[in-house]
Amino acid sequence: MQQKQKPSTCYSYENDDRCATKKCIDLSKTVNQLCTADPELESILADIGFVEIVKPLMLSTVGRVMTIPKGCALRNIDLETVKRKLVEHGYTLEEEHR
Repeated sequence: MQQKQKPSTCYSYENDDRCATKKCIDLSKTVNQLCTADPELESILADIGFVEIVKPLMLSTVGRVMTIPKGCALRNIDLETVKRKLVEHGYTLEEEHR
């Protein structure tokens, strides 16, 4: 019988396990890094308005340099709306811990 794996996180805190059981997002990481660590995030971001993210070529090229805040600025999507949607999907944002 295989054990269920915990969802991978996109960052961790040294000596801090606040995100050990939550899905966390570091908004300074690239979209490629975030989606590689959590493939479910790809469809969530596409639903929010980042429609090109579902194209593997876009994710592997532009996604390697694009962060969520940069993508919001480029696509004229309100960053606060994106943050709210991510929280609604069960994510914790790194900045909430600081």
